[in-house]
Amino acid sequence: EDHTLGNALRHVLNGNPAVELCGYSVPHPMERRVNVRVQTTGANGTTAQAAMRDALLDVISVCDHVHEAYEKAEEAYEKAGNKK
Repeated sequence: EDHTLGNALRHVLNGNPAVELCGYSVPHPMERRVNVRVQTTGANGTTAQAAMRDALLDVISVCDHVHEAYEKAEEAYEKAGNKK
């Protein structure tokens, strides 16, 4: 719950054509919290909540893909005779 998540969400939300404005802030570095602001154009009935849900699912998909790619690369590295 810091800039890593906030920036990833901001990036995905800004890629959504129904999102007019998106930004985030971290209130205090010692607090594990991110404030996200989402404003939609209202196109196709998209709400801010729906855009946020879709963005979170997209971030999860990207994380899953990176995890799988890493595991495959690690397995290939070990098959090539290299040690962990």
